Amino acid sequence: MIDLGFVGQRFTWCHHQVHERIDRALANEAWRLVSTDILVAHLPRVASDHSPLLIRIKPVDAGLPVQKKFKYLAAWESHQDWQQWLRDKWCDSLALPGAQ
Repeated sequence: MIDLGFVGQRFTWCHHQVHERIDRALANEAWRLVSTDILVAHLPRVASDHSPLLIRIKPVDAGLPVQKKFKYLAAWESHQDWQQWLRDKWCDSLALPGAQ
């Protein structure tokens, strides 16, 4: 098993004056080859003696096009054809690769 490391606070658990890093994200070598862009973050403790872990996993690119986020700008509404334009752009952003 491989420890995926972390960013953030050094310790994930505390009890009185004892602080330790006991919460970890682990993976085997095969899984690590599939997901190369991994971020493990230790978040602040709120109502527990453990810090929550946030794990962001980005799989290896399989040659698919990157989907861009759709951003809506209120200024578009001033154009006379904005509703049709929005409909077209929205449908384009939802289209799957290879779909007809």
